[in-house]
Amino acid sequence: MKLLHVSDLHFRTRWFEWVAAQARGYDAVCLSGDLLDMFGTAKTSLRAQAKWTRDWLREFPGRLFVCSGNHDWWDSDGVVDTDAHGGWLDKMARPEVTVDGQGAYCGDYYIHCHAFRAPPVWPQAPAGRWILLHHVPPALAATGMGGTGGNDNGCRLLAGALTTAARPPWIVLSGHLHKPKSWRGRCGSSWSLNPTCDEQASVPNHILIDTDTGTLTWMTERAGRWPVQVL
Repeated sequence: MKLLHVSDLHFRTRWFEWVAAQARGYDAVCLSGDLLDMFGTAKTSLRAQAKWTRDWLREFPGRLFVCSGNHDWWDSDGVVDTDAHGGWLDKMARPEVTVDGQGAYCGDYYIHCHAFRAPPVWPQAPAGRWILLHHVPPALAATGMGGTGGNDNGCRLLAGALTTAARPPWIVLSGHLHKPKSWRGRCGSSWSLNPTCDEQASVPNHILIDTDTGTLTWMTERAGRWPVQVL
């Protein structure tokens, strides 16, 4: 199985277009959150960004797994708003697009998409290896270390779940930290991957996962190609 892992597109539409253009070359594309940009650098409201992204999701030309990140949420502020709290993404579920709170098989591997702010509790994992999309990397892993002061900014609840679960995921696909200590790490027995984010790049940083060869390849415009046979 070949997966393309991307995260933190932050409403850079040219990056969305690049991801869609790659879809046919992989068994699935995994987007681990922050499709939108809450800080306004896109100069487009979150609701308008969500509308554009929904249209993109409807037309996506391949198999897609996507979870929400902190930029993909806004509060309802006491009014009826079915798009709030990641609701806009939930509406996009279809056989080819698996979203928050859902899981499905891709070949022999089960892939589950975890909603931002949801507790790290998952359905009973099926037999065999499985993969989790979770926007924030786990604490204790190099993928969640960095940012101001080089602190561990990973999710402690996720780390606790990974180190105590009877059947933890084989791989956790995350993002969130744009410049972590490393693009790969371990938490318990689980691999943690973060493609990182280079805001100035013409294409998003991404990771190629090939389960047949056991190879991870980190691809960046600045740092080049970094293949590692670890799986």
